[in-house]
Amino acid sequence: MPERFSASHAYWVLTHWLDVLAVRLTALTQRGSLPFYLAVILSVLIVTIGGAVLAVGEFPEELVLVSSPVQISIAAVMILAAVFAAKAHTRFQAVVLVGVTGYGMAAVFALHGAPDLALTQVLVETVTLIAFVLVIRRLPQHIGVRAKSSRRWLRAAIGVGVGVLLGVWRSWRWTHGSPIRSPCNSPSSPTSADTA
Repeated sequence: MPERFSASHAYWVLTHWLDVLAVRLTALTQRGSLPFYLAVILSVLIVTIGGAVLAVGEFPEELVLVSSPVQISIAAVMILAAVFAAKAHTRFQAVVLVGVTGYGMAAVFALHGAPDLALTQVLVETVTLIAFVLVIRRLPQHIGVRAKSSRRWLRAAIGVGVGVLLGVWRSWRWTHGSPIRSPCNSPSSPTSADTA
């Protein structure tokens, strides 16, 4: 029997082409570019969650945009900080403005009665801000590379798509969602009064 028809040769050919495919796929998908990685992750989010929402076809009759007037001011500050962070010319400005969005998220958590999440967000945001400030001291002050106009529009479209998708999903969960039930608080589980 010739060598090329043996099981070991077939295994070698299969692993060789698998290695070639892996190298090409890695070169295509892992470029070492954070904006590219974020674009892929957020695009997959839009396609999967958005596709699931469209496939189900159940849309809320009304969208609840805010539950408190304070949310409007917090959202306005976070949106302005995010826009200015995207347009910042120095790394320090960008880091501080992104930190403002994190602190705004902590305020939203506190507003919704989740002080544990709010405190965690404040602590993580503070540590991250300090770490970033220490790191950017060693980097050039100004951001040197600017994305092309077409890429900026693509990034803006992805950002708006994620924002709209999550806003609609949150509103839908708010109007139609039910609280998460665990076996401990389900109606069929015995209470402490029943067991006593």
